[in-house]
Amino acid sequence: MVKFKGYVNEQFLRIIERLEEDDPAFTTLQYSGSSVGPVEASALGDALAFDKRICAVTLWGNNMGDEGAVALCAGLSTNAAIRTLSLQWQAIGDVGAAALAQLLAKNSTLRTLGLGDNGVGDAGAAALADALLCNRTLQSLSLWNNNVGKAGAAALGVVLRRAQGAEAQGQGFAAAAAGEKLRLGAGAAVLARYRRSERFYPGAVARDHGDGTFAVLFDDGDRDVNVRAVDVRPPAALAASLGAAAAGAAPRNPDNRTLATLNVHGNRLLGVSGARRLAAALCSNASITTLELGGSASIGDRGAAAIADMLATNGTLVTLELSHADVGDKGAVALADALRERNRTLKSLNLQYNAVRAAGVGALAAALSVNLVVLTLFVGGGRAEQELGQLQRDYRHCRDLLQYMDHIEKLT
Repeated sequence: MVKFKGYVNEQFLRIIERLEEDDPAFTTLQYSGSSVGPVEASALGDALAFDKRICAVTLWGNNMGDEGAVALCAGLSTNAAIRTLSLQWQAIGDVGAAALAQLLAKNSTLRTLGLGDNGVGDAGAAALADALLCNRTLQSLSLWNNNVGKAGAAALGVVLRRAQGAEAQGQGFAAAAAGEKLRLGAGAAVLARYRRSERFYPGAVARDHGDGTFAVLFDDGDRDVNVRAVDVRPPAALAASLGAAAAGAAPRNPDNRTLATLNVHGNRLLGVSGARRLAAALCSNASITTLELGGSASIGDRGAAAIADMLATNGTLVTLELSHADVGDKGAVALADALRERNRTLKSLNLQYNAVRAAGVGALAAALSVNLVVLTLFVGGGRAEQELGQLQRDYRHCRDLLQYMDHIEKLT
């Protein structure tokens, strides 16, 4: 029996007891609304270490934090049964994400990893991206409502690109982000502090070179600065938690073909640049079928245009979510052009709560007169509501939209 120090919620204690009893009916673990700190997370990890029955773990709103995530991952490192791990709203930052990345790099059973509504920034996204260069089983990664920006998108893009070649193998985030500008500080979680020449640097990302040195991307404050890389030897504890994600893992796989769903909705730092990087990566990607990219008001028409260019060449994506992304008529027209002229694989497009008006809705309607593959189109909400109603009432302007309503599941 696991022994706890201090107060432990009785409901949580009962969960631990059921795990230790090897209850055959206990296959899904769900726990929300109460504190799961490092002690509880460690106990849970220990109880799940060799468990063969639990296939899904969902912890929501427990305020686990980085320390709790690290403790949980320590126990899960030997688990070979869990296929779904969902840690939503846990105050997990980049250090916790790095611990999960280390777990992911060695794990061969996990199919779904959910980290929505946490504090994961570019550093955490980069660590997860590097882990995906080793992992060959994860199918869904959710990072909605975090602090991932353009540099994190660049790191994920390295993984999503198809057939990078030997030169790009193992370069990871540091190569993808070199020469760019990053905004650190309040907008992105600080990973840790590194000492070099008696100075402290708020580190953004650490990358293991494999020879005991690390590339650390840092700035000196909250302002925009050019990314620089320096070799340092971080403290042993930090190296243990961040530096060995690939140690003992499978060889890096620059052609990741298992990840099918990527959810980065609500990452407000993503912006046009981040959208462009993900779109560029997906031009040749052959695995992603669902991309949730909305919730970033700075994507706008330029980001939508980059995504439209991707749709013209991508033959895999089935579901695209771009709600609350400040897309206007220009962006909607670009997407409509791609659907009308080239793309015949996308089945669902969500443009709700954007700035799409009559011109954009009309272009989408015209595209649907040619493209019969799109089954679900969401363009309601925001400014489009009135214009859509007008087009539906005015047969002369929307005859194609009305004619093909039978192949649309929902149009609001």
